[in-house]
Amino acid sequence: MFVAVDTNVVLLLAAEDADTIDAWDIIRRRIQTAQFLVPPTVFLELVFKSRQGEDNIQQTARKALLGFTTRWHLRPSVLNDLHQQIAQRAADRLRERGLLPWEERHDALVLAEAGVLDCALLLTDDSHLRDLDFLRMSILFRELDVTAPVLATPAEVARRFYD
Repeated sequence: MFVAVDTNVVLLLAAEDADTIDAWDIIRRRIQTAQFLVPPTVFLELVFKSRQGEDNIQQTARKALLGFTTRWHLRPSVLNDLHQQIAQRAADRLRERGLLPWEERHDALVLAEAGVLDCALLLTDDSHLRDLDFLRMSILFRELDVTAPVLATPAEVARRFYD
C-alpha cells in the first residue's frame, strides 16, 4: 500500500509534532507493507522552503530533507512524462470544476500526483484538501482512470486508530 505525504506533514514530522509521529507509527505498525511516497511537487516545495523564507521554516525543511530516507523511510517519487501529463490534467480539472480554488495549484498537483502514484491514502494537514468533496473528486479521478486517495490528517489517524 502506498501512502503519499503532503509538504505540511513532512514539516510536521521534522518539527516532531506528536499527532504526526503517532499517526506515522500507527500506519507503520498496522500496515507493515505501507510505503510512504513523496510526490514530486512536495519534494520541490521542501527544497524551495529549505532555501527561502523564514529561518525556522528553512531549518525545519532542511531537517525534513535530511531525514527523508533514514528517519522516516520516505521515498521521493518521480513521474514519467505520461504520468506527469495525467497528473497535470487531473490537477487542472480539480480546479476547473471548483473542487479546489484556482490559486491552489500546488494542492491540486499534490493530490493528482498521489492518485497517479496509486496511493490509497494522502496524509495532509492542508485545509483546502481536508475540505474537498471526496465523492466529486472520486468521480473525476475515476473518469481519468486515476486512483482517488483517501484524505486524512495525522491527527485524524492518531485519534481513530490509536491502540
